[in-house]
Amino acid sequence: MKTVIGYLKEYFNKPKDIKVKGFDNFDSDKKYSAVEFEKFGKFYIGAPEFVCALNGDSETVVKTYQQEGFRVLLIAQEINNKKEPLAIITLEDNIKPTAKQTIDYFKKNKVDLRVVSGDNPITVAHIAKVVGIEGYENFVSAHNLTDEELLAVISEGCDKLGVKLVNDEN
Repeated sequence: MKTVIGYLKEYFNKPKDIKVKGFDNFDSDKKYSAVEFEKFGKFYIGAPEFVCALNGDSETVVKTYQQEGFRVLLIAQEINNKKEPLAIITLEDNIKPTAKQTIDYFKKNKVDLRVVSGDNPITVAHIAKVVGIEGYENFVSAHNLTDEELLAVISEGCDKLGVKLVNDEN
């Protein structure tokens, strides 16, 4: 099985001539990282919905993998100031063997469960379904919310559940 570097070396056919011009470290707000090569331009890797717009078959493939619970990464190249998709990488989360048993324990004790994650909400919903969390399909994606909007959503949910939030400013 070839690695990503193997494919890049094959694609560019001159691995010893590849020189890095700059890079952007992964950032949890951007959900991608990037590297720019002197001869080949800039490449991105990260969450597809943050790297570039997809349509047609690419979008269908990504959504299908996400709905099956895979974490999906997209590699794209910047061409004429536009990011073009090159490859999709799928990763499967290993769910702990005791996860379902733990969820069942909480359900038996009438604990209302919520999952809070920074990962793709479709992928997270699938994993929540697999381990038996009820209401998994009622997810809220906070990717496009401001900090104030996110706090309002969390506060509203906590009020409904009788939970209070405490932070350093209270």
